[in-house]
Amino acid sequence: MAHQEPRPLTEAELRRYKDCADENAKLAECWASHQVVIIACEPSDSYKYAGERNSRAVAIHVMSPAEKPVWGQSRRPRQRQQQPSRQLYQTTIRLLERSKENKSSQPRPWHTKMGSHEVFEMYSFDAREKARETFDELGAAYVTVCIVSYDVRETTRAMDGFGVRMPTGAVLVDLVKVLEHQTRDEGIPEELSEYTNENIAVRNGRYDRRPGTPTGPLGMPSVRLLEVLGPAAAGHRADFKKIEKGSAALKRIASRIRNG
Repeated sequence: MAHQEPRPLTEAELRRYKDCADENAKLAECWASHQVVIIACEPSDSYKYAGERNSRAVAIHVMSPAEKPVWGQSRRPRQRQQQPSRQLYQTTIRLLERSKENKSSQPRPWHTKMGSHEVFEMYSFDAREKARETFDELGAAYVTVCIVSYDVRETTRAMDGFGVRMPTGAVLVDLVKVLEHQTRDEGIPEELSEYTNENIAVRNGRYDRRPGTPTGPLGMPSVRLLEVLGPAAAGHRADFKKIEKGSAALKRIASRIRNG
């Protein structure tokens, strides 16, 4: 990569940097709190057909504080710390459709649990009730629900499809902006690039999620980003202040040069 001389940032660039820093700060606060549960909710990758995800199947990944787990068995997120501060659970809910033509071959409701992953395949009413029950239970157990996503609109659509309303007082975090903030200097780490290479567009330092269904062999589940960005968020809280001060100093130098 060609070396670029430092220059003062434009007002538009500073606004973007501040926006990304604010998203990182929200994630840092949520990650550190024992009273906050973090949820990633999006169409499930388990029911893809011809590269498209089934809008009637939703994956709900829950990261609860290790000191206050919400459910039973869980697994540790793939974090860098020796002692992870959160536990990971996954619930997948698929909405089954009854056949109007052949009633003898109706899909049958099904439930299984393997470790920290629970799967429900249910008819419409029960599936929506289960999704609402899951969010209601989390909302009642914790002071705040933090919903993280690489695409907030997609998450909102997935929740709407199951009749789930955004919990009162929920905190929303845009993981693409957090990723941009944390990797601005050193680039996207290899452990995340396998997800982001085909799904994140980078132009002039700005990260944007590519439209359409996430591609690549692994897709881009929000929880994979969260496992890396969550524990790192606190260490990047001061980044914007440094950038802002550096840009202001460069502006003063440029002004002195112009004015002789």
